[in-house]
Amino acid sequence: MNEQLLRYGAGGDTNLSIIAVVFVLLAGFLILVLPRNYVVVPLFLTSLFIPLGQKVVILGVHFMMFRIIILFGWLRLIFGGLSDNGATSRFRLNSIDKALVLYVFSGVVTFTLLWRDSAALVDRLGFLYNAFGIYFLLRLLYRDEEDVDRTIRVFAVICAVLAVCMVTEQFTGRNLFSVFGGVPESTFVREGKSCRTSRHHFCHADSHYLDVQHSAHGILCGDPGPLFLAPS
Repeated sequence: MNEQLLRYGAGGDTNLSIIAVVFVLLAGFLILVLPRNYVVVPLFLTSLFIPLGQKVVILGVHFMMFRIIILFGWLRLIFGGLSDNGATSRFRLNSIDKALVLYVFSGVVTFTLLWRDSAALVDRLGFLYNAFGIYFLLRLLYRDEEDVDRTIRVFAVICAVLAVCMVTEQFTGRNLFSVFGGVPESTFVREGKSCRTSRHHFCHADSHYLDVQHSAHGILCGDPGPLFLAPS
């Protein structure tokens, strides 16, 4: 079973820094108490700033920080947000929702049939959790165009901060996200390009996933990576 898990990118131990834990707990608290309109702020901050190397591993099951923050979002909806303004009574699956559901389930089935082992199924169940978890979370949080416009503005500000961090790294060779742990502080240069020995959400060319999908597509549509297995 261990060899199977390693085949799909699992392996390693729990890796948590105090700063990352405090950041995630604070973000989770804000998700629970902030007005619905601003829940996306801590959600995006955690998803885009905490490196994937920060994770909790329990019996081989990997919980990255941004995946834990999804749970806080659903706790907010379950215990306080679903009944606001009759959101649940008005919720109906539209054509985009149905297309996503079909896409996710077809991906789970085809990937599992392709590899024909239980680890492949676990991998795709993680994909299912990510896709459904974040998509329908935001689907219920967003009520009108103003919510979407606000999210775009928040996302633009976060991307500006990320851009400053990336430019700083390019000129200094120091990865500012290393304060959270999970990525090295210094980068090395190969063929004129900055490279890393560990993953972060952005700028890693050999990732299984296009890491930029942690931006608009990754946050809104899901599949930033398997839930239960760490990316290889």
